[in-house]
Amino acid sequence: MAVWELTDQAVLAHVAKNDRDNDVREAAIKRLTDQALLAEFLKTARGRVVLHAVAAVKKLTDMALLADVAKNGIDNFVRLEAVGKLTDQAVLAHITKNDGNRDVRKAAVERLTDKTLSADLAKNASDMSVRVAVVKTVTDQALLADLAKNNCEPWVRAKAAEKLSDQALLADLAKTDTDRNVREAAVKNLTDQTILAEVVKTDSDALVREAAAKKLIDQALLADIAKNDGMRCVRVTAARKLTDQRMLVKLACFAPHGESHLEQYDRDCSSYVFSSDAADVAAEKLTDQALLADCAKTASDERVRSVVAKKLTDQALLADIAKNDSAGCVRRAAERRLRELQSAR
Repeated sequence: MAVWELTDQAVLAHVAKNDRDNDVREAAIKRLTDQALLAEFLKTARGRVVLHAVAAVKKLTDMALLADVAKNGIDNFVRLEAVGKLTDQAVLAHITKNDGNRDVRKAAVERLTDKTLSADLAKNASDMSVRVAVVKTVTDQALLADLAKNNCEPWVRAKAAEKLSDQALLADLAKTDTDRNVREAAVKNLTDQTILAEVVKTDSDALVREAAAKKLIDQALLADIAKNDGMRCVRVTAARKLTDQRMLVKLACFAPHGESHLEQYDRDCSSYVFSSDAADVAAEKLTDQALLADCAKTASDERVRSVVAKKLTDQALLADIAKNDSAGCVRRAAERRLRELQSAR
């Protein structure tokens, strides 16, 4: 008898597990309707039959049997598919704590809605990735505050801080947490300019100071940071926030930190930086022709003068620079700019 003519569920389950032909097994699986036999098959499915087993999970409607498959199935993909249909919060919490596969645990976390279970997992799950994943699903501000203040795992505190709205608590975390990731996460949600100014001036970590600089609006303070911070990424970030043209020209003409023209590595900022410094950024942002002219005459850094030359419109000044500047790159920049202006007539 052909498999598609079989109706005996026990026989179909046996064929689904044991037949050597993949097409025959697939046909048997499709005809399995007995929930208990289907669940037993799904729990033991492995190897080449797994793909068909994953599809067959959709046919399992008995929630108790589905939970059994989700907890005890041999194959990760079968358990993952079963978890995607579960709503039983206790079973989901059990899987989150105990399943051996990270993707299955994560899927279970994402289906948790019980606040008490979520809080317990966020505080006590042995797997740090589970705690972090749970925090991502939490919306209760009181629980987030507790996790941000008291959890022993820095990544959990940081993820909680990312979702906090309590400005007083965020300020406290930004100033006092021992982990830089937590402080950075708190700074990104801060709006208090006084606290941000304090952080940008006093924090020991460049990434935290950079995060604070991105949120500052005080032009004088930004100019000071752009000139004096010890790390290039912080100086450049502050310069990019400047809009005041007079402060920009002062920064552009300010002597840089003496670093070479070659690409440099800001160790604490964990990124390569190709611009020379904040002075270059300031020069790029200048638009006032009088200030540009002043900068072209007074800036000590040839890179800054070169940037400024490309933005000038005063052809007499450009001709003078092209003839007399001490740096070849500046003279060439002035010559190119002159040609551009002359050809545009």
